[in-house]
Amino acid sequence: MHAALTALAASHGVDELIVNTLTADPADRRRSYELLADAFALPPGGPETTVAHAARVPASVPAGR
Repeated sequence: MHAALTALAASHGVDELIVNTLTADPADRRRSYELLADAFALPPGGPETTVAHAARVPASVPAGR
């Protein structure tokens, strides 16, 4: 997931992505975001852990690609 999202961001020349999990079950939504945070090696968190932080592309990705 990390490689795919990083490649997607790089291909559009952006340094962050917004992820929206469309599910009615809050537990499923939270688990989706936990998996995303795990893929980007973020520490466990609560409301202060945002999707924007989870999907931020590393600075090593060249801009404009």
